[in-house]
This record gives sequence, C-alpha cells and structure tokens, in this order.
Amino acid sequence: MSSSNAPTSTPSSFWTGHINLPHQTFWTSSLAWAAPTLAALLTLSPSAHPQTQNICERLDALSSSGITCYLSNKEITSLSSGDFDGLSNLEKLYLEDNDLSSLPKDIFAGLSNLEYLYLYKNNLSSLPEEVFDGLSNLKYIYLHKNNLSSLPEKVFDGLSNLQHLNLNRNDLSSLPKDIFNGLSNLEYLYLNISRLSSLPEDIFAGLSNLDILFLDNNDLSNLPEDIFAGLPNLEYLTLNANNLSSLPENIFDGLSNLRTLSLYNNNLSSLSEDIFDGLSGLDILFLNNNDLSSLSEDIFDGLSNLDYLFLNNNDLSSLSEDIFDGLSNLDYLFLNGNSLICLPRSLSLSVIVDVKLLRCGSPLVLIPSSLTLIGGGSGSYTVALVSQPTAAVTVTVTPGSGVTLDTDADTNGNQNSLSFTTANWNIPQTVEVNVGQDVDNTVMLSHSVSGGGYDLVYDSVTASLSVNVQNICERTLGALSSDETTCNLSAKKITSLSSGDFDGLSNLEILWLSDNDLRSLPEDIFDGLSDLEELYLNYNDLSSLPEDIFDELSDLEELTLHYNDLSSLPEDIFDGLSNLEELTLHYNDLSSLPEDIFAGLSALETLKLNGNSLICLPRSLPLSVTVDVELPRCGNLLVLTPTSLTVAEGGSGSYTVALASQPTAAVTVTVSAGAGVTLDTDADTNGNQSTLSFSTSNWSTPQTVEVSAGQDNDAIDDTVTLSHSASGGDYVHVKANLSVAVSDDDKPPALVFTPEGLTVAEGGSGNYTVTLAGSPTAAVTVTISAGSGVTLDTDADTNGNQNRLSFSAANWNTPQTVQVSGEQDDDAVDDTVTLLHRASGGGYGSVSGNLVVTVADDETTALLFTPSPLTVAEGGSGSYTVALASQPTAAVTVTVTPGSGVTL
Repeated sequence: MSSSNAPTSTPSSFWTGHINLPHQTFWTSSLAWAAPTLAALLTLSPSAHPQTQNICERLDALSSSGITCYLSNKEITSLSSGDFDGLSNLEKLYLEDNDLSSLPKDIFAGLSNLEYLYLYKNNLSSLPEEVFDGLSNLKYIYLHKNNLSSLPEKVFDGLSNLQHLNLNRNDLSSLPKDIFNGLSNLEYLYLNISRLSSLPEDIFAGLSNLDILFLDNNDLSNLPEDIFAGLPNLEYLTLNANNLSSLPENIFDGLSNLRTLSLYNNNLSSLSEDIFDGLSGLDILFLNNNDLSSLSEDIFDGLSNLDYLFLNNNDLSSLSEDIFDGLSNLDYLFLNGNSLICLPRSLSLSVIVDVKLLRCGSPLVLIPSSLTLIGGGSGSYTVALVSQPTAAVTVTVTPGSGVTLDTDADTNGNQNSLSFTTANWNIPQTVEVNVGQDVDNTVMLSHSVSGGGYDLVYDSVTASLSVNVQNICERTLGALSSDETTCNLSAKKITSLSSGDFDGLSNLEILWLSDNDLRSLPEDIFDGLSDLEELYLNYNDLSSLPEDIFDELSDLEELTLHYNDLSSLPEDIFDGLSNLEELTLHYNDLSSLPEDIFAGLSALETLKLNGNSLICLPRSLPLSVTVDVELPRCGNLLVLTPTSLTVAEGGSGSYTVALASQPTAAVTVTVSAGAGVTLDTDADTNGNQSTLSFSTSNWSTPQTVEVSAGQDNDAIDDTVTLSHSASGGDYVHVKANLSVAVSDDDKPPALVFTPEGLTVAEGGSGNYTVTLAGSPTAAVTVTISAGSGVTLDTDADTNGNQNRLSFSAANWNTPQTVQVSGEQDDDAVDDTVTLLHRASGGGYGSVSGNLVVTVADDETTALLFTPSPLTVAEGGSGSYTVALASQPTAAVTVTVTPGSGVTL
C-alpha cells in the first residue's frame, strides 16, 4: 500500500514499509488479511502511533489510574499477543459484549495484578490451557454467555485466589474431573444453563470455601452420591430444571450450612425418607414442578429452620397427617397444582398456604377451594360431599357483599342452594359466581350443610370458599411483597393497564413498572395510592401522559420517566408533587418544556434531562436543583450589537453587550479574544479589561467592548472569534460568540526589480537589484533563468555564475544585486533577452517576475571599397572591389548605380 492510499489525516511516513505492532508485523503489501485487526487501530489519531501503544491505550479505554481497561462492546473480533503489554498494574479488564471467538494462549501475560476479568457475551468456543497462567491474583472470572463446548483440565491451575467463577450459558456437556483443583478460595461457582449431562464424582472436592453453586437448567439425569462431599460452607445449591428422576439417599450429607436448596422442574417421582437429614440450617426448599405423588411422613423431620416450602405442581393427592410436625418456623407453604382436598390437621394455622383448603375433615369438597377473579369478572366452582350421607342434604350458599351467585343456571333467577342425595353425593354441582367492578380484596362465600346426618360426623357442618378479587400486583406471581408496601411489575411484558388495576393497595410505597411495553396510561390509574413514595415508569413506550395522572401522589419522592417516547408534557402534570426529590426524564423526545412545569416542585433536588433535544431550561426551575445538562434558562441570552465586526489591521472597532432578560442576581460576562486582537471592556481603567458586570437594574443597558487589531507582515485577512461566557444569577451556562474580521493592509507577495529594465553593451555588463514586496512567512529562494546572449551572476564572491537569491523575514527588503553580461556576436543588431524569476517558500510559492535586458550591438554596418578612391584616364578603364564591413544576418545584395560619363 502506497501513501497515496492512506487516509489524508495520516502522515505518509506511517504507511511506508510496514507497520509494527507489539509482537506482530503487518506488511503493507498484504494488509487485506489483517483488515479486521487493523480496523480499530486505523481510527486512532495520527499521533497515536500503534508501535508504542497497547490496545487499551489505542482505543482510549484505560482509566486515568491505569488499573482499569474498558473494552466492553467495542466490536472486537480478535486479540493478538502483546495487546496488553505494559499493563502490569491492571486490576480490572472489561472485554464483555464483543465478538471474540478465540484467545491467544499468552494474551494475558504480564497482568500479574489482574483481579477482575470480564469475558462474557462473546463467541468463545474454547480456551487455551495456559490462557490464565500467571494471573495469581485473579479473583473474578466472567465467562458466561459464550459458546464454550469444553475446557482444558488445567485451565484454572494456579488461580488460588479465585473467588468468583461464572461459566453459565455455555455449551459444556461435561467437565474434566480435576478442573477445579486448587481453587480453595472459590466462593461462587456458576455452571447453570450450560447443557451439562454428567459430572465427575470428585469434581468439587477441595472447594471448602464454596458458598454458592449453580447447577440449574442443565441436562443432568443423575448425580454421584458423594458429588457434594467436602463442601461444608455451601449455603446455596440450585439443581432445578434438570432431568433428575431420583437422588441418592445421602447426596446432601455434610451440607450443614445449606440454606437454600432448589430442586424444582425435575422429574422426581419419589424421595428417600432421610434425604434431608442434617440440613438443620435450611431456610428454603423448592420441590415444586416434579412428579411427586407421595411423601414420607418423616421426610421433613429436623428442618426446624425451614421458612418456605414449595410443593406446588406435583401429583400429591394426600399428605400424611403429621408430615409438617417439627416445622416450627414454617411461614409459607405452596401446594397449588396438586389434587389435595384437605390439609393435614398438624399444619399450623399461622402458616400462609397458597391454596384455600379446609383442614381434613371438612364436610364439603369445594373445587377449586378458592376463586381468584378480577373486578367485574366471573367464575365458577363445584361443590360435592366428602362422604355418602344418610339422607338428602341441602347446601345453602350465602354470598358476601358485591357478589352474586347462581346454583342452577337452568332456572330463572339466581338460586343459592344445592341438593344432594345418597346417589349423587359425589357428583360435583356447579356454582356460578359474579363479582362487582368495585369489589376489593377477598369475599367469603359461606356454605351451610343441613340434613343427611352430617352434624353427627363432623365437628362443623359449614364451609367457606374465598373469592379473591385481585389487583394486578396480586395477579402477578411474586410481585407484591408480604407487607404489601412494594409491587414489582418490571419486565413483565405489560402492554396496557386498566382503571382499578391497583385497587386495594393503599399501603403501597414503591411501584415498579419499568421495562414493559406501556404506550399510554389511564388518567386515574394511580388513584388511591396516596402513600406511594417511589414510582418507576422508565424503559416503556409512553408518548404522552394525562395531565392529572399524578394528582393523588402527594408523598411521591422519586419519579422515573426516562427512556420513553415523550415529546411533550402538560404544564400542570407535576402540580401537587411537593415532596418530589428526584425526577428523571432523560432520553425522551422533548424539545421544549412549559415555562411553569417545575413551579410546584419545592423539594426537587435532582433533575435528569440528558438525551433530549432541549436548548434551554424553564426559568421556573430553581437554581438549587442539580441538572445533568448544562443549558441556559429559556429567554436568558446575551445581546451582541452588531452581531459581527470588521476591523482594519492596526485599527479598532467596538460593539455592545446587553442581557436579553432581567437576571435573578448580578451577572458577570467574561470576554475572551483569540490571537491577533486585543479587547477592552472598560476604557476608563488602565490596562485591558475583559469582564462586564450587569445587575438587576442595568441588565438591558448596552456596555461597550473595544476591539483592536494588531499589525502583521502577511497580506492575509484574518478572522478572530470572541467568546462570551456568563456567570451568576440564572445566567449560568449562557454563552455567545462574535466574529471579528481583520482586513489586512499589507501588500501581496511580489518581486521588486530596480531598475525595471536593463541595457547592456555587447561585451559589457550591468546590474539590477531584487527585493521582496513584503515579509515572507519563511525563507524564500528566487531562481533566475537567462536567455541566450547574456550571462548572469547573483554572487560575485563565489566562483562560477550563481543564479539564486535567498531572502528571509529579516532581509526581505534588502536589495540583492544581479550582474548581467552581454555576449559578443558578429552581427550589427541589438538583442533583447528576458530574465525569468521564480520564487519558492515563505508564502511566495506562486510568485514570478520578468526583467527585459537589451544588448546594444558594437558592430558597424558599411560597404568597404578598395581602392578608394579610383582614378581612370579619360577613355580608359579601371576596377575596384566591394566588401561588407560586418557579417550580415542574411543574404545582402549591393546595387551599383554609375554616374554620368562612366559605364560599369
């Protein structure tokens, strides 16, 4: 590649020969294959020579302290050995979210102080065994979200200080037995979502400090009995979402510190009676979404600290009466999705259960045992008897407030009783339930049983069914906190909300609605949430908001609306939010804001507006508010008159400055001049002043700035920008520029000859002088070319004839002599010769000039007669000869005319 193909901003020397990078040479004749590697390098400025910089410096990714390199999301496709040379102090290296498919084995050589290494979200399919050699201080490695299909057995050798290793979301089907040997300080190990189908028996041996182990979402179908032996500190173990159908009886032996065990979403059909023995510290146990049809009566013995037990979505139809004995700390029990008709009597009434089942022995079978409906909705349940009665039985259903029901859809009107006989006692009968639009929380349907001898068999002949009228927080699993003060609906793919979706949540303090697909909101959506303090609406598609949407949120302290599509806001939208401290509106489509939109936000401390198209801020915004953009208040401008100025070189001119609107306090305007001009804002004060002072009373009175242009020796008009920066009052960040055109008074570049023409005698000589018309910007050379017939010399003191003159900024107006000599010839004609003068350098590169030299001839033009005179006798004859006195320029004819009395 020649220099002609290089970017114009790059010196040609950069492209000559070859480009040396650390440990890598790219010859310019074969750059095509290296184009991806060079892509990032060639965007560097010409001064950043790649021979002296590592990749962190080349991509301006190195922190000022030199301990962190940010190369995230740089579209890096490959790295070369030596790319991190000279970074021995580096502690954190961010390489995530690139397109790396491989790494050189010595890529991290020399990074002995590295502690954090981020390599996730690349396309790595393998790792060299030596890639982490020498990284003895490494504590955190993030390799998740790659395409790793295998790992060398010794890839982590020597990383004795490693605490955190994340390998999830790869394609690992298996792991070498000793891959984690020596990682005695490892605390966190992520192997989930990696397609693991098996694990060696002793793979975790020696990880005595391991606290958290993620093995969920793999393809494990069985586990060795001693797989977790030697992990005494393990607190969190996830095995959910695998293909486990059974577990060894002693697989969890020794895990006395385990607090959370996740086994949901497997194929477990049974569990050993002693499988959880020794897990006295267990707080949470997930067994949901398996195929468990029965559980041993003693399976939970010893789990005295268990708080949460998930058994939902199995095939359980009954539970042993004493199965929950000993679970003295149990707070939550999840049994939904089974075929249970009652709960064991041993279950404490204080335990919160996700199904509304009567304790075993209830006279009725209500399926489902509770109804969950939205306001204005309807549903149904069935009623049957649990055992055959001795006679006809009538079940009377009494609805709660706001609920209507019908026990017989084929009969006109709403019926409320059911009839059972000794023949149809176990055939479910349907009850239709309708809930009013404004019904809140839970409504109980009471069932009283009469007849059939039930009063002799059961302690109670009544039963209740709850109709839970849910708001959106209750309808969304896990959204509502137990104390009902926080509702997290983030990232739930919600596209719309309806009035009443937050009914019954008067205690709500924090509401997350971020990261959804909301395009609009009902005006009354937040009505009733008077205790709300934090509202998160960021990362949606909201293009507008109703004016009164926040009217009832007087306690709101934080409101996030960033990353939406808001192009405008109503002027009164924030009225009443007197306690709001933080408001985020950044990255919307706002180009302007109403003047009084922030007028009522007396407690506002932080406002974020970056990423919009705003050019100014409303004047109602208090100056005490911290804003993330530097914008002037709307209407606050500097008035410059005239808006531009022309000053002659060596002369002066003036303009005036005033404020466009009255400031809230005194304002100082500082004027800065560029090179070539001086300015003075106060002619009455000695020296050149550069500031103007405005008050709340004289803000509109123009103040004069005098501008003087300096002299220079060039002949070029200059343009200088005067910058004006205001400070004080509400004029913070107000700036303005004024352009000053300086008209030059110097002559344009030219050559001056004295005299302007020259006459030289043939064989003689003469002189003339040369000067420059104006001072050059650098050295100037004048080269003289002579035509035929003369010779010239620009330096009599130097042997030979010289033909160059040299001028500088110091001697440009000093005449320099040129001697011209005329050559002899044989003709008698004067000659004319033109001397050509060409200048170069110092701004004279296009200047030339001619001087005409006349050479005066010294030959005589005459006829020569021999003899002269001639004497002839009368009647006689004689002769003479004729010649030319000098050589003619062409053929000459001499015509002889005789006088009277002679013939010739």
